[in-house]
Formats: sequence, C-alpha cells, structure tokens
Amino acid sequence: MEKNPNSLIQKIDQFLFVKIDALKTHSIYLKFFEQITLLDEETKSILAKIVTIFLIIAPTLIISYLSYSNSSIVKEIETRQTLITLSDKVIKKQNNLEKSYQYYLSNTAIPDASVMKTKILKSANNDGGNTDKIFVNNFSSNEDLKNILKTVADVAFSDFTILDLTSLLGSLKKIDKLKINEMSITKNSETNLLKGSIQINHYSYLNQIEQ
Repeated sequence: MEKNPNSLIQKIDQFLFVKIDALKTHSIYLKFFEQITLLDEETKSILAKIVTIFLIIAPTLIISYLSYSNSSIVKEIETRQTLITLSDKVIKKQNNLEKSYQYYLSNTAIPDASVMKTKILKSANNDGGNTDKIFVNNFSSNEDLKNILKTVADVAFSDFTILDLTSLLGSLKKIDKLKINEMSITKNSETNLLKGSIQINHYSYLNQIEQ
C-alpha cells in the first residue's frame, strides 16, 4: 500500500519540533540563546532566515534520501528476484533436457552395420523369431550433434509370415532406444509370404561405443 507523502512530511516535522523543544531546555541551548540576544538586529534577522531555510529544506532532504534509499532497495530486491526466477528456469530446462536425453539416447552406440545386425539377430533369436531371412542394408552413422551418434539403417526381410513380422517388430522395439520410422511391405499372392524393409534409427552417446 503506497504511503501518503504529506503524512510522512508531517511526521518528520513533528519529530523535528519535538527535538527542538527538547533542545530548548538544554543548558547549551540557553547559553546559545543568550549569545544570540547580544547580537544586533541585522545579524539576528540573517540567522533567523538561515534557521527557517534549514527547517524547510531539512525535511525535503530527508524525504529525498529515504526515497532514494527505498528505490535502491526495491531495485536490488527486483534484481535478485529476477535472477532467482532466471536460475529456476535454467535449472528446469537443464532437468528437462537431461530427461529428454535419457529418453532418446542410448548409453551404447552402434558404430557399424555388423554391430547393428548382431543386436537385431540376437533380439529376434531370443524371441524365437525367423533370423535366416533378416538383412541390414543402407547403414549409415554420423555425429548428429556434439557427442551424439545418429545411426540409420533398413532392416530387410523376405519369406516372412505375419507371425514372423510381428515377432521381428517386437524384437526391434526391445533394442535400447531403437526407433522404427517407416515400413514397406509387399505380399506374394501365390505363397502369401511377406517381403519388405523397416527403416530404423538409433541415437546414442558417441563416447559409448560397444566393443
């Protein structure tokens, strides 16, 4: 709630007048007053004007100082609040980024086609799938971002039944952080067997190469 400046001035005036009244009873003031009574009228007039000007200017100076101090404190508080808010945002973004990395990036990189094929065949074999007609084609890998390896490949298959394809898809999904982009499938009308390819990609930390 904003304070009324006039009310503040009145309080300062009251404070000054109280102090002046208290000073009047002091021996130093009495001696000073005796000295003033000995002065000529012109000197008394000049001194009275000086005291009057001081009593007018003093409250203004005090208010200006208090306003400046209060403004400085408010600005400092606002600056600190801004820094705290900014720090919170940076920390939240960093945490979100780390969570995104954990979701998308594998701790084990796939540097070449042979490693990719070994992973796929191992996963398919564990699921009891048909591994004789699975091939890895169009393998490529590159450093997509700093210390992040992006791997892309096509998993080709032929003479698959629906059950074989379902098993292969399940096996691919079990490989850590491997994603399926698209599929292309054709069906042999005579044998009812399936042939096609599945495009996959895999992101991992570059420095975690599987040996």
